[in-house]
Amino acid sequence: MIENQEKFLILAADDLGGQYANNAGILDAAQNGALTSASIMANGAAFADAVERVLPACPRLGVGVHLTLNEGNCVAPPAQIPALADADGHFRFIEARGFVRLALSGGALREQAALEMRAQIEKVKTGVEKTGRALDHLDGHMHCHAIPWLWQLTLKLAAEYAVPFVRLPREPLRLAPLRAHFPRPLNFAHYANLQTYAWRDWRASRRSPVRTNDYFYGLLHSGAMNETVAAALLRAQRENAGVTEMAFHPCVATAETYYLEPYVKDLCNGENRAAELSALKSPQLRAVVEQCGYQLTNYREIAMKSD
Repeated sequence: MIENQEKFLILAADDLGGQYANNAGILDAAQNGALTSASIMANGAAFADAVERVLPACPRLGVGVHLTLNEGNCVAPPAQIPALADADGHFRFIEARGFVRLALSGGALREQAALEMRAQIEKVKTGVEKTGRALDHLDGHMHCHAIPWLWQLTLKLAAEYAVPFVRLPREPLRLAPLRAHFPRPLNFAHYANLQTYAWRDWRASRRSPVRTNDYFYGLLHSGAMNETVAAALLRAQRENAGVTEMAFHPCVATAETYYLEPYVKDLCNGENRAAELSALKSPQLRAVVEQCGYQLTNYREIAMKSD
């Protein structure tokens, strides 16, 4: 957590490298919009495109690892992590049910998760360093890294790899955006669960050299972070100093046929993903950022200012 009276705002995109639709949306949002940060899925179908084409075209974009234990295939050899992935390398813990199973798991799975997370970090680190940058944060797919035992592991790995920040999905409840979008029941359930974790995670982070953001948005309204919702959240948050991260999933619909999971195709090609891209490119949203006194930045720049 940053103890600072300044108001820093990180407009972030998850799932870089996941699909070409994600890459196209993130590239557009970074070049023609206000996007300042992105996190890469090491096991994504479009990982090579992300590090070879998108990152070189977006030199100011901060970059992190989107740690993934609950979608697609593993990066570590499947034989080394049989509790986490099947013989074909496919993760055993998929979607919301998989998240719950991860939270309740222990024993050998925890050791194998460390092997897989380390493999993902090293793969992304190698790709990012080829662009002349270093990793500036870690986060998790569906915020799986916030599960308390995984949070402890994420902090440990961040310190080991000299990654200065880990995303803390601590999201204040703001009622104003509910008029623009009423969250799905699953969003409410996931939000409530993660806020319980967030308090424990924040306490654990106080004992670590790795820093966290102060506030996060994009959980309760995940899948609907359009211009209206984002602007309402920023206005409601305007009095709070520190580091606020707001996460989006911008996409440009593509004709690709391979997806990590079948349900991802509809997500990538849906109207909501296009609306999130439009929000990041909106002059009106940028005007709200300026009116509320935020400094648009990323974790890399904050780490440099704090050193």
